Amino acid sequence: MSRLALADWLTSDQNPLAARVYVNRVWQYHFGRGLVATASDFGVKGAKPSHPELLDWLASELLRTGSTKHVHRLIVSSSTYRQASTGDAANAKRDPENQYFWRWSPRRLEAEAIRDSYLAVSGELDRKLGGPGDTADDKSLRRSVYLFQKREAPPKVQALFDGPIGMTESCAKRQMTTVALQPLYLLNSNFSVERAKALATRVAKAAGDDRDRQIATTFRLALGRTPDAQEIALGRRFFERLASQPESALAHYCQAIMNLNEFVYLE
Repeated sequence: MSRLALADWLTSDQNPLAARVYVNRVWQYHFGRGLVATASDFGVKGAKPSHPELLDWLASELLRTGSTKHVHRLIVSSSTYRQASTGDAANAKRDPENQYFWRWSPRRLEAEAIRDSYLAVSGELDRKLGGPGDTADDKSLRRSVYLFQKREAPPKVQALFDGPIGMTESCAKRQMTTVALQPLYLLNSNFSVERAKALATRVAKAAGDDRDRQIATTFRLALGRTPDAQEIALGRRFFERLASQPESALAHYCQAIMNLNEFVYLE
């Protein structure tokens, strides 16, 4: 079969399997788990869909419109996507794994997104498109997609946070592990320390020397929200304890905020 004939077959209305696989991957991108948990196996040994009618409907919408944006829009505007992550004892007893999506399941950002978020929040992200990749991942300010994938030494963030090794494996779904080296890297690596210093410079330019304004500005830039009364009180206490280090206190505070679960998790 020629490439053109294969493309026609994959996108044909008479081949709904390809559309189901495609929209399942889109759903998995948004929720961390597809309607079919085995994204690369729709065969007899794969998992059964949790919501077969919904999977069929999304596939039919893709075939009807030919638009991935339409599928994205349907998902992100749904009540399922907009649910809170708070628990419910009765639902948790019936469905402890949240297989039927009765709440939002918090999940950590991908390795590349964590690194890019650090650069974006610090104001240093180089948004240039295209061109050769960068070999020094600790020094590069470009998006992670432009980092060279060296077989013997993948980018550090990618290796620590379960990024796939493109040369040796096919990754239908990212796995998520939690190990001690991850927070140690975010607290102590040169990359995270430099990003915290850059964010502190950005905060100081916007908020001046007023500590309350610095706290509010750091929350707005890093977490996209304003701090509550308790968080402001904790911030004041943090700065009081570092009163003897006025020049570095703000950078230390920025680093602490960038190490919150809220920064690296979708909640």
